[in-house]
Amino acid sequence: CFRTPTDEPPVSCFVMMRHPINRVISCYAFFHADEAAVRPFVTLAFDEQVAMATKCGENLALKYLGGDPPYYRDDGFREMQAPNLRHGSIDVAKQTLDKCVVGITERWEESLDNFNYYFPWVWKKDQTGVHEKLTHHAAQDDLPAATRAAMIDVLSVDTELYEYALQKFEEQNACRSSA
Repeated sequence: CFRTPTDEPPVSCFVMMRHPINRVISCYAFFHADEAAVRPFVTLAFDEQVAMATKCGENLALKYLGGDPPYYRDDGFREMQAPNLRHGSIDVAKQTLDKCVVGITERWEESLDNFNYYFPWVWKKDQTGVHEKLTHHAAQDDLPAATRAAMIDVLSVDTELYEYALQKFEEQNACRSSA
């Protein structure tokens, strides 16, 4: 377990992970809001749904968690730089997650409880509005199995990273629950 309530946590961040397919659906709803109001994601053709997985960021979590650092330490911080989104390392991404308290969007309340346990500041504010914005549209379970499988093919590394994050989340949740 990371910590007891009186210990300093050996973590430097917290991260909220979302299932890659749900992230694509949310991306479509947000960045294509006008179209999504008329044509919800679940009504798009198979090819359009799979293409959206690439358009909305193929393996995006990997690129952020396992790519080049967004800043460099020198004599102070230089200007923030965007991570290198051309590649990423699954091993680096997992090492990054090992330093974080992990939340899972699909398990919102437990995630907030974990964040509050490991970082005991005011996390228990009402976050209902944020969660509703994240979940007000279709989810992966609303898609046919063939569509999910094809999207997972496109998002394979992010899916592996999500499964690793889910495992970390379960471990951290168990530690909090047993405390």
